[in-house]
Amino acid sequence: MKRLSPHVRQIGTYVCIGIFNTFVDFSILYTLVEYGKYPLLLSATISFITAVIIGFFLHRSFTFKAQNGNAIRQYVKFFLTSCIGLGLNTLILSLFVYVFNVWYIFAKCIASGCVFSWNFLINKFWTFHVVHISRPNFFPTSSDIIVSVIIPAYNEEAVIQNCITSVHPFFERKNITHEIIVIDDGSTDATAERAETMRASIDSLRVISYKKNKGKGYAVRSGVQAAQGKYILFMDADSSTPIDAYDALSAVLDKGNDIAIGSRYLKESAIYIRQPKQRILLGRIGNLLIRLILLQGIHDTQCGFKLFTTEAGKAIFSKQRIERWGFDMEALAIGLHMGFRIQEVPVSWRDDTRRASRFRPIKDAYKTLGELFKIKLNLTLNKYQ
Repeated sequence: MKRLSPHVRQIGTYVCIGIFNTFVDFSILYTLVEYGKYPLLLSATISFITAVIIGFFLHRSFTFKAQNGNAIRQYVKFFLTSCIGLGLNTLILSLFVYVFNVWYIFAKCIASGCVFSWNFLINKFWTFHVVHISRPNFFPTSSDIIVSVIIPAYNEEAVIQNCITSVHPFFERKNITHEIIVIDDGSTDATAERAETMRASIDSLRVISYKKNKGKGYAVRSGVQAAQGKYILFMDADSSTPIDAYDALSAVLDKGNDIAIGSRYLKESAIYIRQPKQRILLGRIGNLLIRLILLQGIHDTQCGFKLFTTEAGKAIFSKQRIERWGFDMEALAIGLHMGFRIQEVPVSWRDDTRRASRFRPIKDAYKTLGELFKIKLNLTLNKYQ
């Protein structure tokens, strides 16, 4: 006898649990009203919540087999889905009975079918959707370089030399073998030339240039691909977070984590020169949305100071697709779903007032929001596999 497909078995399981749940709901309601003499609305609320709780654990364990997800977060999603489903049932039933004069039994069948489809699809692709991205094969390099420092740069002629002259002595003093990789992202000023002039005195410096501006995400990915170090650090060319934050991040990796990210929003973080209020407000709203939709528990995805083990960095950026502002949150989402351990580290930070910001508040915020939903869709559709 031919076995049923996994999708058919899943729908069958969902239906059976739904029937059982309906029986539980009606039984509790009847018992409370008839024997407990509780008010109808109170009884209906108690029976509904109880049925939702039982349904949640049954679906989590048997229908979708999603025990590895965050149970509290999953339950909130499940409860919201159920409440919306209840509202849809009432709305569709009322519409067909009172507007289209459809026999109430037939109307109930239509409403139940719509609500069943809603609940099943939302719970499958949202509530209990656990994404695991497979890691590509990793081949350790034979290089003796400890850390590769990637500096993406677009029209940074005013600051690039200061950045390089702060990074190189820092690692020299600590006797840490390193390389500095400046990625000139299609600059139209003298960024590449000013970085190139320093190669004569810094053997560990490399400059990679290309003519067309392709975005910070593309630049960082190019640097990661070229990196040979045990650790891979990328930092902003304006040194808003100074290089001495490396010590705190590397200590986190030495404890067994795979990714350490600088954070401006932890209690211990030190902000010396703040961004304009409009930029801060947009950043806070953005981070809230990122935590709700993509990365629970990470307070600051956009700080430009992140340290990866070479295995994590190479694996993540081999899958990365976003090439502009949203690449940070995409890289962290990929890393999280690959099973890499991520930890935030408080850092000091100062806004660079030596040059005008290239962040266009409305236009770039809109684009980044679109990239956030694109990343979520890519995860849902397993586009990173």
